[in-house]
Amino acid sequence: MAFIQIKRINGLDYYYLVKSQWDHNKRSSTQHIIKYLGNAQNVTSEDISEKYKDNPKILSLLAINSKLQQERSLHITELKKQIFAYLKKGDVNQILEIADNFTKQSSLCEFYDIILKPVMYEIGTLWESNKLDISTEHVCSNIAMETIHLINGEEQEEVDT
Repeated sequence: MAFIQIKRINGLDYYYLVKSQWDHNKRSSTQHIIKYLGNAQNVTSEDISEKYKDNPKILSLLAINSKLQQERSLHITELKKQIFAYLKKGDVNQILEIADNFTKQSSLCEFYDIILKPVMYEIGTLWESNKLDISTEHVCSNIAMETIHLINGEEQEEVDT
């Protein structure tokens, strides 16, 4: 019998495709990892070996996971919009609150990689295409840097200009 085993590490779920086999000598079941599937948020049916794709337990978990992935994607899109708006306003406290709430469910590294970094790329692209003025771009960049320093517990240094 095969199933997906979930391991939670640092608040994140990771999936393993596991096969359970009866050991007659030990009179107990032993589990063997067939395949490491990765971060649960990224696992799809394509990650499952053909041999196990028709397993109802696996399909059920993947269906639930797919719905959660869609909901998470919508949530992340909304968070990016909020971060962009707060960067333009210079509202560090609101960004810190979003980061704090996000890292309760995920990691700080993911906050940087899937929220802050794409927003900063968008700001750069908008500035480059003259859809965002230079002063707004500077405000966004400075607020992003201040936010990173505060999140990481670093003190801001005054820069002589």
